[in-house]
Amino acid sequence: MILPQQFWRTQVGLGLITLSTLLLQLCLIRVLGVILNPVMGYMAITSAMFALGLGGVYVFIFRNKFENQIRLLPIIAVVFALSVLSLLPVFNWLPFNLHFEGKYITVQVLSWTGMYLALTMPFFMVGIIISIIFSNYSSESHRLYFFDLVGAGIGCLLIVPLIPYYGPGGLLFLVSGLVLLASFLLTKWKMVHLYYILPLLLAMMVFPLSMDEYLEFKGHGNKRGVDEWIKRGMRDYIKWDPVSKLDVFNVSPRSKNFALDGGQQGSWLQRFDGNYGAYHKRIKEQPEKYFFGTNSVAHYFKQNTKTDVLIIGAAASSEVKTALIFGAKHVDAIDLVKAMVDAVKQRYVEFSGGAFIHPKVDYRVGEGRTYLRSTDKKYDIIQMFSNHTSSSIANGAGVLSSVYLQTGEAYVEYFQHLNDDGILQINHHLYPLMIITAAQGWERLGKRDFAKHVLVLERWIPDNLPTLLIKMSPWTEDEVEKIYGYMNRERTRQIQKMPKPARPSERIYKNKKYQAEFTSRVSQINGISILIGTHQQERLDYDVTLQLLDFNGNLLASKKLRGDVIENNRVVDFKFTEIDNWKNKKYRIMIFSDNDQYEKGFSIWLTKAGNPVMQTIPMPQLPAYNIAFHPLELENNLIPEVFLNHPFPTELAKKADYRMKPGTDDMPHFNMIRKSNRFLKIDESKYLDGGTAYFLNNQMRRFLPYDWISIFVVGAVSLIFSLIFILIPFVTTPLGRAQWKGKTLYLLYFSCLGAGFIIIELIYIQIFTKLIGFPTYAFATVIFALLFSAGCGSVISKKLNLHEKSHWKIIFLGILVLGIIFTSLYSQIFAFFLGAVLPVRVFVSVLLIFPMGFFMGMPFPLGMVDLGRVEPRGIPWAWGMNGFFTVLGGYLSLVTSIMFGFQAVLFGGLFIYLIAFYSFWLIKSQSEAS
Repeated sequence: MILPQQFWRTQVGLGLITLSTLLLQLCLIRVLGVILNPVMGYMAITSAMFALGLGGVYVFIFRNKFENQIRLLPIIAVVFALSVLSLLPVFNWLPFNLHFEGKYITVQVLSWTGMYLALTMPFFMVGIIISIIFSNYSSESHRLYFFDLVGAGIGCLLIVPLIPYYGPGGLLFLVSGLVLLASFLLTKWKMVHLYYILPLLLAMMVFPLSMDEYLEFKGHGNKRGVDEWIKRGMRDYIKWDPVSKLDVFNVSPRSKNFALDGGQQGSWLQRFDGNYGAYHKRIKEQPEKYFFGTNSVAHYFKQNTKTDVLIIGAAASSEVKTALIFGAKHVDAIDLVKAMVDAVKQRYVEFSGGAFIHPKVDYRVGEGRTYLRSTDKKYDIIQMFSNHTSSSIANGAGVLSSVYLQTGEAYVEYFQHLNDDGILQINHHLYPLMIITAAQGWERLGKRDFAKHVLVLERWIPDNLPTLLIKMSPWTEDEVEKIYGYMNRERTRQIQKMPKPARPSERIYKNKKYQAEFTSRVSQINGISILIGTHQQERLDYDVTLQLLDFNGNLLASKKLRGDVIENNRVVDFKFTEIDNWKNKKYRIMIFSDNDQYEKGFSIWLTKAGNPVMQTIPMPQLPAYNIAFHPLELENNLIPEVFLNHPFPTELAKKADYRMKPGTDDMPHFNMIRKSNRFLKIDESKYLDGGTAYFLNNQMRRFLPYDWISIFVVGAVSLIFSLIFILIPFVTTPLGRAQWKGKTLYLLYFSCLGAGFIIIELIYIQIFTKLIGFPTYAFATVIFALLFSAGCGSVISKKLNLHEKSHWKIIFLGILVLGIIFTSLYSQIFAFFLGAVLPVRVFVSVLLIFPMGFFMGMPFPLGMVDLGRVEPRGIPWAWGMNGFFTVLGGYLSLVTSIMFGFQAVLFGGLFIYLIAFYSFWLIKSQSEAS
C-alpha cells in the first residue's frame, strides 16, 4: 500500500488519541471511585475494553471503501471529543445511586443504562478510529503500534501531575482539546491552518484552570452523609490528590470532618488550643476517671515512659495529640495522602493546636511498609487506626481490594520494628483475620506462643473497629486488667440483660414503619431503650418518633427525638411520663420518621428470634468493652488457639461461614471473605464474631451483596455485552461467516494476545503497588513502562526483521523466559528495594518491567502484518476478538487472583502466550506448506 505523503500526521494523531484515551480512562476510574464506590472503578476498565473491541466489530460489519473510511476519521474524532464533554452533565443529571434504590426501580435501571452508554461511547469511537487506521495501513502496524502504545503510556503518566490542578471534571476539557487536535492532524488541511485553530484549543484546555473551584461530578452514594453536607454548603476545602480526593467539612464549631474519596473514609479533627497542661491536670485530678478514646489505650499503657511512637495512616485524627499527652519522646507519623498532610500542617494548623507541627512530631507523606523498610529505628508503639486507603486506583481499579498492610509479611515488618516490650495497636475490622495473619508473621520470625501476646477488645454490640493489641512480651493478668479498666471508663448506656443483637430490621423510613409487641415484666416505666443502627450515618438529619400503644391500639405515650442524638449502633432512650401498672401486660411499640429516602433510613436491631433489642427504663449500666480474645484464658476465646499456631489448620477453617485464611503478599485480599449470598447469624456460624457478621451483613443489598457487585455484575455486564455485540455479529452476519485462510488460528492468536496482555498488566499493577507504595504512582509507572516498552519492541522488531523467516520465535521465547524469571524472583527483588527512596523504587520498577514489555509489544503487529497480507478485511475481526478476550482476561485475572494468588495468575498469563506461540507456529507452517 502506498502511504500518504504526510503519514506522520496519522501516526501522531493516533498517539494523541490513545494518550487522551488512557488519560480519560484513569480519570473515570477516579470519578466512579468517588461518586459511587472504589469497587465501581473496575467499570471504567471493563467498559473501555468492551467498547474498544466493539468499535472494531462495526468497522468490519459496516465497512466502506478505504478512502471513505479514512475521510471519516476527523469526524469520528470530533464525536469522540463531544462524547467526552458530555460525561459531566450526563453523570450529574442521571439519578442513578449507589444502592440501586429509589421510588421506582425502572428509573434506576434506565439511569444506570444511560450512565453505562455515556461511559462507553468515547471508547467506542476510539475503537473505530484505531481499527480504521490499522485496517488501512496494516503494513505499517509496527510503527502504528509504537505510537499507539507510547501515546497511551504518556497519557497514563499525566494523571499524576494534572489531577491536583484540573480535577477529573477539568481533565475532560483537556482530553477533548487533545482529541480535537488529533482530529485536525487526521484531516488533509494544511498545517498553516493550525495557527488559527491552536489558540482555540489551548483556551479550551486551560479553561478549567481559570475556575476558582473544580468542575465537580455529583455524588451518587451519599457515603457517610457527605453528599448532603455538600448540598448544605458545609464544605470548607477540596483537593484532588493523586491518591485520594479530600473534602473538609465544617460539621460543628469544634470539629471538622476530613472525607476521602467522597466519604469512603473519614477522619475527624477536633479543635485544640495547644494547651496540653489541661489534659495533664485532668489526669492528675481524676486518675481513675479520665478517658481519651479507644485510640489512646496503647499510649495510656505506656504513659510517662518516653516512648518512641510510629503512627501509620495518621490522617487528621487524634493519635498524634494523644501520644504527646501521655509523654511520648518522639512521634513519627505518616499518611499516604499528601493533601491530607498539607492540610493539617498548614491550612488547619491553628485549629489543631499545632499538634502536627509539634517539635516532637515528624509528620510526612509515606506508605507504612516502605517507611519501615527505610529505617532501622525501633518503636515502643506502632499504631494504625482504620487507615487502609480507599482510593480506587489503590487496588488496580478498586475491585481486588489488595491490603498490603494486612499480610503475614507486613506483620513481620511491624514486629521487627518494635522494642522487646513494644505494642502494636490496630483498630480495624475483621479481628479474626488480623490475628491469624499476624500469627503467620510471628511464626516466620521463629517466635512461639503467639496467643499469649494477643489481646482483643470489642464493644458489647457488633464492633466494626475492635482494638487489637499485640505485645512483644507476654501479657500478664495485671496488664490485661489495666487495659480493660481503662477502656471501660468510656461513658455508655449499655443495658443489663439487653437481648443479644443478631441482625438489623428492614430500613425504616416514611413509607415503612416498624411495629413490635412485647410483654412488660415491670410495674412502672418511664421510657423505652432500644438499639438503633443508622447504616454508617454519623447522625440522622430528621426526627424519630416512638409511640407506645396498648394491645387494643390505644395510644399511651409518644416521644419524638432529634436525629442528631441518635448514633450508629448505640442504645437510644425514648423517655416519657411514668406509667403505672405495666407488669405482665402486652403492649405495642411503633417507630417511624418523616424521612422519605430509603438510603437515609435506619434500622432496629433484632434478636435471633426477630424481636427488637430493647429494654424498659430505668436500667443498670454494664461495661462498654468486652475482651474478645484473652491471652490468659485461651479456652474461652471464640477463635481457638490452634488458629494461631503453625501449621495453619486449613481444614478446620473451612467450617467457618466466611473465608478464614491468613493474608499474604501474594494473596492480600483481606476484605474478600464472603463465601455465600446469605445473612449470617452469630449463633449458627462457627468462629463468627459480631463485628465480622456486621461487616458481611451490612453489605447485603436487594440482589447481591455489595462486595460481589463488581465481580459478578460489573464484570459480567461487560462480558455479556461483548458476547452480544462483538461475537454474535461475527457469527451471524454474512461478512462474519466468510471464510479465509487460517481464520480460526488467527482469531485464536489475537484472542490469546488480548487475554494474556491484560492479565499480566493488571497483576503487575497489583504487585508493583507493594514496591512503589503510592498506588497512583504504581498504576502510572506500570502502565507507562509496559506500554512504552511494548511500543519500542514493536518498532525494533521490524528493524530487526523479526517477522521474517523463523526469527519471530525469538519474540515468544523472550516473553516466556523473561516472564518465568520475573514471576519466580520478584518477591525477593522487591524485598531488597522496598526501603529505597521513591525515585529509586520507581526506577527499579521500570527496569523490571521494560524487558518483558519490550517483547510483549511484538506479537500484535507481527500478527497484523501477516493478516494484512492474507486478508486485510479480517483485521477488524482480529481487533474485535482481541477486545473481547481483553475483557474476559481482565475478569479472569480478578477472579483467579483471589482464588489462587498473583504468582499463579502470572504463570497462567504466560501459558496463554504459549498458546499464542503455538497458534502462530501453525499459521506459519500452513503458509509455508501452501
